[in-house]
Amino acid sequence: MAKRAFEKIMAGPADTISYAEGEESRDRIANPIDAGWHRKYWDTMDQIYWSPNMIGLRAIAKSTWGDDPGKIVINRDQVKQGGSIYTRRHTASENRERMAGLEEPLNHIFDITFGIAECAVIARMFFQPFGIDDHGPFLRIGREIGQRYADLGGNLTQQDALFVSHRSIIGVELKLGSSTSPGQILKYLALIVAEERLTGVRRDIGLLYITPEEGIGKVAYHAGFMADGRLPEGYVRTVPAKQRNALVNRMLEARFGEFEDAAKRIRIQHKSWKDIASEARVIGQEALSSPSGSETLARLMFGFSRAIEEHRGAIIA
Repeated sequence: MAKRAFEKIMAGPADTISYAEGEESRDRIANPIDAGWHRKYWDTMDQIYWSPNMIGLRAIAKSTWGDDPGKIVINRDQVKQGGSIYTRRHTASENRERMAGLEEPLNHIFDITFGIAECAVIARMFFQPFGIDDHGPFLRIGREIGQRYADLGGNLTQQDALFVSHRSIIGVELKLGSSTSPGQILKYLALIVAEERLTGVRRDIGLLYITPEEGIGKVAYHAGFMADGRLPEGYVRTVPAKQRNALVNRMLEARFGEFEDAAKRIRIQHKSWKDIASEARVIGQEALSSPSGSETLARLMFGFSRAIEEHRGAIIA
């Protein structure tokens, strides 16, 4: 049932890359990394920083600030109801340095990378750690969850990544400096319940944490799962109320049995950012050395690896 429902909802062909038989390896440039595609992301951030009108913010002309040299006075109608007034606090280079230690930019680069990457890469990096032999095709579900699960009446949560095939569902939680909690596992259980209601119960479900930590111990302690990656009996009932939003509470009331079932089936694994960067680099090198490899995939993986290495706090020295 899950396979038929999933195939029905999938839009477009499977995202695979093929080459003609006998095709010879292309000439490779001496340094395939170049400056790194991820730096184009920072170029875009710089453009937005200096042109905030591109994201819907507008300037309030100095001519409307009033005549008092010590104050800025503007009419209330210049700010939409519930709106805020923003000003730049840094130069562009200072802002870039500030953002280089935040979790969100690394999440953005992750989203771009695996919105483009082949299904074989997703299977290798995020499904194989669970022993799941699933080659996709995979839906990469992002901010469209509000529309996908519209019957829930709102945005359930904002996951970092959710990869869905007709037989498996894997969530990915990205961490930099912040700790995790049982509430974060519960939000992925809620997403899995919502997806399985939509397209059927899956054979395999999992949650992969990616953090700066080398081992799983600290993550398991804060999130409350066992060393073997399973959740303890009755886990769903133990999640503190303050870690649940109103929509999750409504789902729990209506679908508690499905949450309990998903909690028994889910497996949790962990990789460090260092592991992910190293694995991406290996995949890039393999893509370059293979006669049927892809220079585009190599650039994608090398740039992603370099982005992790350059991001402050991602890799513990």
